[in-house]
Amino acid sequence: MGSVSDLPAGVAYVSALAPAGVAIVASIAAIIAWRSHVRQKRTDQRNVFWDRLVWALDQCSDQDADIYSVNMGMVVLTSLAKDSLMTAEDIEMIEQVNDIVVDRFSGIPPEEDEESTDPEATPRQQ
Repeated sequence: MGSVSDLPAGVAYVSALAPAGVAIVASIAAIIAWRSHVRQKRTDQRNVFWDRLVWALDQCSDQDADIYSVNMGMVVLTSLAKDSLMTAEDIEMIEQVNDIVVDRFSGIPPEEDEESTDPEATPRQQ
């Protein structure tokens, strides 16, 4: 049998670099696992966020709910509005929900369209 020195030069380099290759492959695997973990954590955060948002909207839109339940829903919506997952459209939706809730519990009837209340908008008969 031959010794290690009898191996071709290319094989000797490969065997010398094997530990570095293992370290590189392990590093790549660790990076992939870390990114997967971060994505899964973000997905879980979104799911919890949307579960809370749906709950709060249900509280606010329930016609049989008392003012305390609706107020609790609005508190949660206000808290969620500060979350980084909220988009401008989501915040606009929360503002619209707030307007509807305020109108519902204020006793003031919803505003009519401006066109129907504008006296100049109605056709004049001559």
